[in-house]
Amino acid sequence: MTTRQKNGFAAYCGSLLALLGMVAGYFALTASGGVNALVLVVAVIALVCGALLVSAAIVGIRKADN
Repeated sequence: MTTRQKNGFAAYCGSLLALLGMVAGYFALTASGGVNALVLVVAVIALVCGALLVSAAIVGIRKADN
């Protein structure tokens, strides 16, 4: 597996993680019992980690020779 493929897979996983964070945040905010703070915190962490993973992978893809 080349470096470019590894970074592409990391970008794919990061985008899925960010999407999962957005979906969890939506359900936390629209829950019938009010805002579920724990789910909201986990959703924000997942969103931030996913976005960081995607940006790091994009930098890695641009710097990779193979």
